[in-house]
Amino acid sequence: MEFLVKDVTEREAICDYLRGLPEGKSYDVSVKLHRGKRTNPQNAWYWTIVGIVSKETDNTKDVIHRFFKKEFIGYDIKEVGGKKIAIVRSSSSLTTEEFSEYLGKVEAFVAQELGIILPDPSSKIYEMITRDE
Repeated sequence: MEFLVKDVTEREAICDYLRGLPEGKSYDVSVKLHRGKRTNPQNAWYWTIVGIVSKETDNTKDVIHRFFKKEFIGYDIKEVGGKKIAIVRSSSSLTTEEFSEYLGKVEAFVAQELGIILPDPSSKIYEMITRDE
């Protein structure tokens, strides 16, 4: 069971919960600083970029998404049966800050390497592009 603790009242509720656990048993309890995941607006903007690049480069959104992850998020190296395998990290595992950095790298690549001009998310053209999706 996991809890997100935001204030003193919630901390007290967790303490009460822990005090109410049956005695004579062992429990694993861990506490870590909460780091928010990417926001919905960040995610929407990212997929807008992916869609634009997909159309401009004649690739699927999946291909563009996988390319961006490989280029700008990187790999985790895992070992299976004595063999090492590189697994591209998931963008959904990024914190808000990490996703913001990822977006910055994607935006820079799209502008500098592909020469694609992205619309301002607050502009009318952005609204026109995204309403068809």
